[in-house]
Amino acid sequence: MRQPKLTTREKEVLKEYDELFIEMYSKILESLESKTVNELQEIRSCFEKVGETNCAWTTYAVKGIVLPDLQWILKEKKMESEVKQMPKAILKLEMPANCWDCPLQAISTEKKIRYCTVIRYSTDYYRTKRRENCPLKPVDDKEVES
Repeated sequence: MRQPKLTTREKEVLKEYDELFIEMYSKILESLESKTVNELQEIRSCFEKVGETNCAWTTYAVKGIVLPDLQWILKEKKMESEVKQMPKAILKLEMPANCWDCPLQAISTEKKIRYCTVIRYSTDYYRTKRRENCPLKPVDDKEVES
């Protein structure tokens, strides 16, 4: 299918709304990541109903973007609760200043996003700081046995 030719103004408008959507969606993801499994299941149920509306944008945004990510977060939360019961260990490495400098991050081949391999959440919006729920905790050298 051939792409329609856009004017400079149309390209500017689309770019502006792309940026707004990215900003809005990052806030949605942060909000979802802070919810419990039960809250996420309730939210998923609501989004599934909204996805059945006749509004093309809502259907696309909900079914194509929000529901898959919500399902992924819900799965990760369930795994996270199982991991909390496992014994803990210390991995000695230099504390990174932000997620992008962390050796524990990876880039998803499916979605082309950066994510933390430990907590499996996106790090795309953490170029200058660490996530609040970063699993790396600073320790004094005397606390770590060599």
